[in-house]
Amino acid sequence: MLKNGISFVLVLTLWALPVLAQDEVEWQNLLNEMKKCTSDKSLCETGFRDACEARGNWTTMAMLRCEGQIFRYWDDLLDWTYNRVITAAKDQDAALLNQLQSSQSAFNTYRDMRCGTYGYYQGTIWRVVGVSCAVTMTQERIADLEEAVIGGDLMLPKTTEWHKDTTVVIDLDCNGTAETLIAGVESHFIDRYAVLAQSYNKGQFVDAPLHEFPINSTLQYALCAAPISLTKVTSSSSTCPVLRIDDGQC
Repeated sequence: MLKNGISFVLVLTLWALPVLAQDEVEWQNLLNEMKKCTSDKSLCETGFRDACEARGNWTTMAMLRCEGQIFRYWDDLLDWTYNRVITAAKDQDAALLNQLQSSQSAFNTYRDMRCGTYGYYQGTIWRVVGVSCAVTMTQERIADLEEAVIGGDLMLPKTTEWHKDTTVVIDLDCNGTAETLIAGVESHFIDRYAVLAQSYNKGQFVDAPLHEFPINSTLQYALCAAPISLTKVTSSSSTCPVLRIDDGQC
């Protein structure tokens, strides 16, 4: 991981690209694409890769930039996943904690050495192959950590990311007093939920969400994606406003 020990040799050998405004544009394109996925993110990853390379006229440089953004996404996810697993193991299983830390160090070294080898081959396409190698290995490592949670019977803490741009003021219970509501995404490691809470004191929130909606496109009672948007809607059949919750997908 970039934050936890991957050598800059790998990054420089495989990418060797200047920091361009287009890189950040493609990064936002990737994030928008990945938000569409609730289960198999590799499908949305493929969609981004095809569109990104097409925007770059299918040149090797474009392929390298696009693959580099995909690696950045998965490496960030690995960093997030690893830190959550380590935090849980510290409180629950010291032996597993030591094993996970040692295996992570070994993984970083092996990924650098294995995928970095492609940077020494003849032909620029091998640099793309090298980054793709790092993507695949990173995905596999995330799966390993998910198995460690299940096999090690670890209880991971919940994390909630609030989206201030979703804030809406509405008298939801129709008692004459308006509340300020905000939406967010709550993660239970593998499972994710869209949550709705009351906001107060300049962005501080109540301890517990008012409502929690599972994010699962296969369930009829669930939402398909996150984050969600909140909109106050007036109704001709009622004097009370209606709160519309939209996931942008279904």
